[in-house]
Amino acid sequence: MEGLLLLIAMGTAIVFAARFHKQGRVWWWGLLYGLILSPVAVIHMLILVLKALGGSLSQRDAASYLDSGVSRMMDGEYEKALSDLDKAIERDPESPHAHEVRGWTFALQSRYDKAILDYNRAIQIVDNYIDSFTNDRYGLNPHYRRGLAWTELGEYERAIDDFAIALEFNPNPDVYTARAEAYAELGKHDRSIEDYNEAIGLHPTAETFLARGRAHRIFGAPDKALSDFKVALKLDPTHPNSHIDAAGIHFAEGEFKKALAELDIGISMIPDYMDAHEKFLGELGQEEQLEIYDEVVKELAWLYAARGVCHMNVKDFSRAITEFDSAINTDSQNASFYRGRGSTYSQLKEHERAVEDLEIAVKLAPDDSNAHFTRGIVNFNRQDFVGAKEDFTKAIELDAGSVDSYTG
Repeated sequence: MEGLLLLIAMGTAIVFAARFHKQGRVWWWGLLYGLILSPVAVIHMLILVLKALGGSLSQRDAASYLDSGVSRMMDGEYEKALSDLDKAIERDPESPHAHEVRGWTFALQSRYDKAILDYNRAIQIVDNYIDSFTNDRYGLNPHYRRGLAWTELGEYERAIDDFAIALEFNPNPDVYTARAEAYAELGKHDRSIEDYNEAIGLHPTAETFLARGRAHRIFGAPDKALSDFKVALKLDPTHPNSHIDAAGIHFAEGEFKKALAELDIGISMIPDYMDAHEKFLGELGQEEQLEIYDEVVKELAWLYAARGVCHMNVKDFSRAITEFDSAINTDSQNASFYRGRGSTYSQLKEHERAVEDLEIAVKLAPDDSNAHFTRGIVNFNRQDFVGAKEDFTKAIELDAGSVDSYTG
């Protein structure tokens, strides 16, 4: 280092000596001037180098915090992720990546207002942001993610606007699917199906066919729905929802034995399906894992109850009781399951047991008119006409349009 500084000093002195000599001035004054000036030049050079290194280190530091934030977000460590992303933004406030990932993290915590603020900032920083995100290693897309946040807030028109912008730059099946769901919420059925068609055209998956099938079912096209569920089953023979959704079609059509057959297959497939996705679940954070397992348990309880209703409709009341028992054992806080079992006990003329279940149903869901109405029917059947009248009256208070409650 000392040798380098000496060379710089001598070189500067020689340059000025030569310049002074050429100008007809005393050359050694040039030499002296160069020797005096060289430390200033060295200091200036060092300042420039340090600034460059400082900026580089700052950028590298921001990228490091961003990487850490992404990793922690994916692991479900949201608060730690936010801390890292805050530091990334402190070091590089103009990073659209850091703002978007922080928005994404807020969204995963259901803090959608904060998420939208970060998405806004990411979009503001980079006007032509899609070009820089299309091949980005994080796969980011702020308009798409802001659209998802608007969807969660029930702002479907705003969501559709954002999805449209995202699709202009990067046609993506996930964006088409998200927009299809937003259109469905607005009752724009044709537009919803069109977007599902686009998503399937880009990347046909079992999940997308299931989603389009559900849309067909809701929009009154059961044959098309069943066709989509069959394709979904071919694409992923392990997916239980292909059978479960088909059961819903048969149930709506009053084909209860067919519904039972599909439910039996679908329910039997759930444990294997969860085992097959164990690696994926293991990569999630603990909080997300618990949420998924909780959803699966609740879904399973509803499937037991659905099977119980099917057995009721084919007059197999004892098996219906068994299914409602399973539903209640799986989720003991759902009033509908007690109401279903109570109705079944009533069919078996076991009125006291029916009333016990309906008391629980009313306690769990005091504002459910159906629970009061069903208890009214049971009280009527056991000739407790005063209790029946009270229940029917309460049902009418909760639902003034209930014709059956007036009749009761």
